[in-house]
Amino acid sequence: MERLIAAYEEGNSVAHLVARFNVNRTTVLAHLDRNSVPRRQTGPKLSAEDVARAAGLYRDGLSLAAIGQRFRVNASTVGKALRRADVQIRPRRGWASA
Repeated sequence: MERLIAAYEEGNSVAHLVARFNVNRTTVLAHLDRNSVPRRQTGPKLSAEDVARAAGLYRDGLSLAAIGQRFRVNASTVGKALRRADVQIRPRRGWASA
């Protein structure tokens, strides 16, 4: 797994390493931890401007998944950011509203 560690230290993301080495994210992180490789700190995936744009798109009817694809983040990341911005999230299709 020296190649994995070297690739991470060269700046490759964990997601990239998962795909490149065909292993689970947990496996990548475990190898980094076992070898005392310091992890890079990641900032917010969406900027304040991105969240404002995402909120507008969501209010216009786009799904969290569609917005996530547009911003290249997971739908759950969009949902969390919108909730933090006090945007009311629609119930998922087929789910009973509470």
